[in-house]
Amino acid sequence: MNGWLATEGSPSPLGVTWIEEEQAFDFALYSKHASQVTLLLYADSDLVHSYHSYRFDPLVNKSGRVWHCRLKAAAIPKAKYYGYAVGGRPKSREGNNRFRVSVTRWDRDLPSS
Repeated sequence: MNGWLATEGSPSPLGVTWIEEEQAFDFALYSKHASQVTLLLYADSDLVHSYHSYRFDPLVNKSGRVWHCRLKAAAIPKAKYYGYAVGGRPKSREGNNRFRVSVTRWDRDLPSS
């Protein structure tokens, strides 16, 4: 089970969690209607354009209604803010129901639990 968690992340707790023994961050988002999710990471220097994105694979990075992934801290050294681009079921003929969760700052220096 630990190998799976290390590569695909854990569905709990929700939010961002620091995994000390792996030097990695676990990201978990609950969404009842999402059919696709992309994690967007931002640096302090540019809050408009994400510098790194991670597209969740629903077959690998989804447990029930929770989308999750784990990223090594060394792979995302500039990340200070995160947000999600989320796509859902079409609610009308106009197309996909898309929305973006607000960009949130997290303090990388203070591990979360």
